[in-house]
Amino acid sequence: MNMESEGMHMRNLLRYVQECKEELDSLNIEYGNVVSWTINTRATKRWGQCKRKGSDYAINISEILLDERNDVKGLKETIIHELLHTISGCMNHGEKWQMYANEVNTCLGYEISRISTMDEKGLCEECKQVREEEYKKQYNSRPIYKLICKECGNTYTYRRAGYYVQHYKDCWCHLCKGKLDLIKG
Repeated sequence: MNMESEGMHMRNLLRYVQECKEELDSLNIEYGNVVSWTINTRATKRWGQCKRKGSDYAINISEILLDERNDVKGLKETIIHELLHTISGCMNHGEKWQMYANEVNTCLGYEISRISTMDEKGLCEECKQVREEEYKKQYNSRPIYKLICKECGNTYTYRRAGYYVQHYKDCWCHLCKGKLDLIKG
């Protein structure tokens, strides 16, 4: 989905990044050095992502959050969520990250959490529908992997080449403990 090409108005990501940094500065929360901010036009299951690059960070934010029809609070919560990951010891959602998220929530009135729904992010109905359609399209375009038990014929179907698909020779049928074969759909 490219919202600008569809005539939708998008917020300026860097403007909101600056606002969020100023809010964290007001709480004396020292975040890391982010060297790049990008708009992710393909993400359908996440709102943002923080990647460490040595001592620096790169953050991407889902394009749908920048749509002006959506609540700006969802965008800012996502930006701050990712900025909190740049604090030493906060690349996960552990106790330290949660402590900072709780401080921001209490002092600034946000609802930053590990996961959020489309409603919690304040997406308009049309944007929710677009996101769901994009997810279905991506999901349905994935290959299908089938594992079939050589003994009883029981089948296991997967859309991702995860552990069981990659290591099917080391796995066994949950019904009869027989060996498995891999068949790509």
